[in-house]
Amino acid sequence: MKVFVSGFFNRGQQNEYVELEAASKCSLEGMMLMRYHYGKNYLPVQGDTRVYLFPDINLRKGNLVRLYTFHHPGKKKDKDETLGKTVYNLSWDLDRTMWEGTDVEVQVMDTGDSVGLAPYDSTSDSVRITDDHQVGMLDPDSLLANMMLGAIDGRVNVIGKDGEVVPVEETDVPQNVKDAVKSKDLDKAFALLLAESAK
Repeated sequence: MKVFVSGFFNRGQQNEYVELEAASKCSLEGMMLMRYHYGKNYLPVQGDTRVYLFPDINLRKGNLVRLYTFHHPGKKKDKDETLGKTVYNLSWDLDRTMWEGTDVEVQVMDTGDSVGLAPYDSTSDSVRITDDHQVGMLDPDSLLANMMLGAIDGRVNVIGKDGEVVPVEETDVPQNVKDAVKSKDLDKAFALLLAESAK
């Protein structure tokens, strides 16, 4: 993975963001960030899963990407004078905070991969994590099922050509999956999608 999560900042506040750093020269095209919230059974709560698809930005080694939960009114490209690094500021434009608590996890992955990196201590407002990372695994079928559930439920957006947020629409979704999503039984919908992908 050429991009890793370097920390969470201002958790639970209007200006909270998750920060990524480029480990080498790369493009964000085709990459996504997935936010999971875990329930009492230590499984992701499907209704709380959020997906952000990155715009096509070319990064150099050491560049930072700050994804703000709410709208960030500042410059899209800036310089952090303290760190001496170029920073790309992106807005998720969500309506509530995402990163407070001990039961959240983030994964950054390419649409063709199944591995992402997340800070080991997800409870701290980090002063940039260096080498202390854990690897999170998500098989391709689970990734696809998570994305489809989010799209069916209207929670998956992409950035359009003009920078606007555009919802993803899923077609040819089995009716039993739609019914499960509509009734908020997302665990059932998830299982149904995995069963469909195994056919």
